[in-house]
Amino acid sequence: GEYWYDSTNDSVYLYSTSNPASYYTTIELCYKINIIGAASTVSDVVIENIHISHGSAHGINFTDGSNITIRECEISYIGGSFLSGTTRYGNGIQFYSGADNIIVERCKIYEIFDSCITPQGSDASEEMNNIIIRNNLCYNFGKNGFEIFLSGDNSIVNSLHVFNNTFYDIIVVSITYNTS
Repeated sequence: GEYWYDSTNDSVYLYSTSNPASYYTTIELCYKINIIGAASTVSDVVIENIHISHGSAHGINFTDGSNITIRECEISYIGGSFLSGTTRYGNGIQFYSGADNIIVERCKIYEIFDSCITPQGSDASEEMNNIIIRNNLCYNFGKNGFEIFLSGDNSIVNSLHVFNNTFYDIIVVSITYNTS
């Protein structure tokens, strides 16, 4: 049952005293990719009524997104990849470096390595507007049910609404602002 990942050759080695195909019913490996997302500006996106599961990066990740609705989705078994060095990551839903007119509603998010729902940014003057997080169920997460992480000195969030959510198992809400 022991395994080892060789990053030089991008290979996984599994130790087993017998034929692994005879011993295990399934062997699952997750790629270090976001299951759904875009690394550049996107707008007018609706993701509705799908199950996103078993990814070792983020479940849903948009960079610089606007007019995005994520509704009635199930997101599970997300995260755990190494970001750099010994730092690991993996959020259920992440909006990075800009989020305007965002709605996340009636989603079930669980077994998440990091946070379930998180708008984040690292620009010097990040601005996020009109974010609604409502009627979601989040549990079995490693960090937070909902988190805002902004590290810019002049960062601001305008019109943030987080209501009628159920967050249980560990910390509920975290707002991090770094002025150093």
